[in-house]
Amino acid sequence: MLPPPNGTRRTILKPVDDADIPMLHKVEIAWHMGYRLRSRGTHPSPEQFRSAFWNDTQAAFLVVERKSRTACGLVTLYGADLAQRRLFCSVVQFALVSRRGLAMEGAMAAVRYAFWTWPLERVLFEAPGFNTVQFAKFAASNLRREGSIGNFWFMADRWWSHDFYSVDRSRAEELANGRFRRLLEPVETGTV
Repeated sequence: MLPPPNGTRRTILKPVDDADIPMLHKVEIAWHMGYRLRSRGTHPSPEQFRSAFWNDTQAAFLVVERKSRTACGLVTLYGADLAQRRLFCSVVQFALVSRRGLAMEGAMAAVRYAFWTWPLERVLFEAPGFNTVQFAKFAASNLRREGSIGNFWFMADRWWSHDFYSVDRSRAEELANGRFRRLLEPVETGTV
């Protein structure tokens, strides 16, 4: 049996390990990023961050660009409900990385990993409206919009929605065999 996919032609999914946590904590509290992430602008201590990071997490990967070996994003698979055959996927693109789209490529590879590993029917993405703008074009052409809760998040002196998208197993396979075929073709296992 072949191992699960470990990335795309341009990215490697590197499992997050203990050595990565200090860097991820810095991203979480960074002025230009923190308000978009899990802590929503609060500054957890390194110990609080470490504990919260792994809470309800099934798998977490740094998205690393193959060419430069630079971490360009984080993909987390969390909140699995195997009885309902679904889990959630969060995607963070590190702000200072200029190559847009690599984090979403990593997310698609992580979705394939999730379907390969667990008996899931659906992977869900949830995001505050102020984050949805970053991947709206990708979502519109590749994901199913499940719905939105209005006036859910307060940020930048206004209220924002909480948006939900999904990809089911058959759509993920359709994308892997169609639009993303070349991108997601198996590549030799890379290490970081």
